[in-house]
Amino acid sequence: MILKKEYSRQVAQRFIKAMKQSIADGLAGINNRSDFAARVGEYKQNISKMEAGVRCPTIDVLCRMCMEFGVSAEWLMLGNGQMFTHSRGNSNDIIERLDKLEKIVFGTEKKTVRKAS
Repeated sequence: MILKKEYSRQVAQRFIKAMKQSIADGLAGINNRSDFAARVGEYKQNISKMEAGVRCPTIDVLCRMCMEFGVSAEWLMLGNGQMFTHSRGNSNDIIERLDKLEKIVFGTEKKTVRKAS
């Protein structure tokens, strides 16, 4: 069983990786961390804390990242599949998926997600 602190650190690392890729690709018209932070509804200082491993993104911020940049909720939460999806989805669907994936990680729900090859 994965520890919550370690799991949170892994999610934060994937969040930062997706952020850097989104900025590098200029997704949704963003050019820098300030633009990114505003788009996901987070303070720029908190993004820096995430990079330093001091803070983890909230479910709301993860959801906005999925909606705004097409990042896969499954990739963010589990590290499975591709970083980006071809669709963006709505906030209710994404929040439901993020919650379900978190339950899978902590063993409160049977895992039905298959790792992409």
